[in-house]
Amino acid sequence: MQPITSPILPQSKGKEVANLQAGLLLLLQKDVIKAVDTPNRPVSEELEKLTSILQTESMDSVYGEATKALVHIFQIQQQLRDSLNGVVDEATAKRLNILLKELNAFDATNDAKENMYTVSGTVCNNNGTPLRDFNVEVFIITLDRDIAAGVAITNRSGQYSIRFKITLGQGDPDIEVRAYRKGEERNFTNSEVKYNATRNETLDVVVSAQKVSSPSEFESLLSEVQPHLGQLKLNDLKEDEKTHHITYLSNKTGWDGRITAMLVASHQLGES
Repeated sequence: MQPITSPILPQSKGKEVANLQAGLLLLLQKDVIKAVDTPNRPVSEELEKLTSILQTESMDSVYGEATKALVHIFQIQQQLRDSLNGVVDEATAKRLNILLKELNAFDATNDAKENMYTVSGTVCNNNGTPLRDFNVEVFIITLDRDIAAGVAITNRSGQYSIRFKITLGQGDPDIEVRAYRKGEERNFTNSEVKYNATRNETLDVVVSAQKVSSPSEFESLLSEVQPHLGQLKLNDLKEDEKTHHITYLSNKTGWDGRITAMLVASHQLGES
C-alpha cells in the first residue's frame, strides 16, 4: 500500500479510499484500533461488525459509514480532534502513516509489491445460502506445517477478501481457507487447496448443515443495527413527530420498519 493522503471525505470513492481502507484493516488486525470495555465504545462486538462492513465497503472502494466510524474511532483513540468526525485531515493522515510505517505496510520497491496476494470468495451452506459473520482464515500449506497468513469476516452476502504476504523467494504458495463461527476455531470447514496460487485467487467454502447454527431474525437485525447506533443504545431509540430513529435504521439496513420497531420494543421491555 501507499501512504495515506489528505483530505479524504466521507462518501468519496477511488484509489485513495481503497488505500485508506487497507490501512484501517491492517491497524484492526494488529490491534492498533481496538475494542474497549463498557461503558466506553466500541466494545468487541461493535468493532467486529464495523470491520465486517468495512470489508464490504472496501470491495467497492467507497468511503461509507463503517469507514467513517473507524476513522473517527482512530481519531479518538489517538487523541486527535474529536470534531473531525471521520474526515481524514492532514494530522490524521500523518498519524496513520507513522503507525503504518512502523508496521512495514508501505511498498518501498516493486519487489515489495510482488509478494502480495489476495484470496476472496463466498461462504455458504449446502443450500447455497450465504453465511454472514463467519471468520475466514487463509493458510499457507507446506510439507511440515500450515501457516496462518490472514483473516477476515464474511459480510451479509457471505463474501470475504483477504490480502496477505509471503516471503520473497518462496515461489507461489499453496493455500487453503478455513471458515468457522467465532469461538469455534476447531469446528472449521476448509476449502480445496489451491496449489501454486496466483496473485488473485477465488476459494469458496461450503459449510455442512451440522456446523451451521443460523441466527434468529432478531439476532441478524441486531447485528446490522448496532454499528449505526453511534452513542445511543437500543433503549434510547424513539419514533415520533420529531425523532425518527426507527425509520432511519430501517432505511439504513433495509429491514421492514415493523420488525425494527419490534426489536426495539422487545429490548426495552426486557430492560424494564
